Amino acid sequence: MAKIGILGAGAIGRLVAQRLRKADQEVTLKGREPVQENDAELWLICTKSYQVKEAVAALSPPCDVPLVLLCNGLGPHQTLAGLVSNPLYLGTTTYGARKSEGAVEMTGRGQCWYGHYRGSKAQLGLVHRVLNLALPPAQCFDNVLAPLWRKLAINAVINPLTARDKVANGALLADTYQAEITALVTEMLPVLAAEGQAFTKEALVAQILAVAEATAANTSSMLADRLAHRRTEIDAINGYLCQKAQMQGLSTPRHLALWQQITALGEH
Repeated sequence: MAKIGILGAGAIGRLVAQRLRKADQEVTLKGREPVQENDAELWLICTKSYQVKEAVAALSPPCDVPLVLLCNGLGPHQTLAGLVSNPLYLGTTTYGARKSEGAVEMTGRGQCWYGHYRGSKAQLGLVHRVLNLALPPAQCFDNVLAPLWRKLAINAVINPLTARDKVANGALLADTYQAEITALVTEMLPVLAAEGQAFTKEALVAQILAVAEATAANTSSMLADRLAHRRTEIDAINGYLCQKAQMQGLSTPRHLALWQQITALGEH
């Protein structure tokens, strides 16, 4: 039995804790309250992307304990790498979860992609075992940024469009959205290519529509945040994409407009 710490008591954090406890693991679930005993062998970071820096700084884990970052988007991994010296793993999941009256409900079974990012690989076996208990199947990638960029590319279309228009994911299958989806994909392809991520327009559009169809009845996390009047994670998705584009000398006006729109909606 492993001692597992979970940082972030949102829907995914609670789902992971629930599933690990059912597998007879010893779990500490940390929300905003301080940790009394920081003796976990592994910490899974399931906070919102914009909470990572403050939450990990407050946790102050022993430097030999591996951290697995499971939040949405990209950018927090660079922040975290500059904040701590711990072995660092990155991951993402397609599981869906929803909090309701203090409980958590799994709204969609998915999978987990993860990989080593920095530091010692001595605990890779532990990371693999824990993620396969919590979010099976968990697949390890030598280049972990590849699946993270793929998920970001999909989320950069589905999340802001559903949040802007207050619609379920399946609404994006309508003919009225196809031109906008294609334009957003076309605009991001040069950015992805500059980051070493090769996609064709047709393949990426097909992946986005497949996710929208598979999760047709679901509310995207960004829409859920908007409906609950919470800050969204747009900065780590479309915002990160636009920042990378600017660094590369590329233009992404459609994604920039969505970034600004969703940010403005969150301020009202």
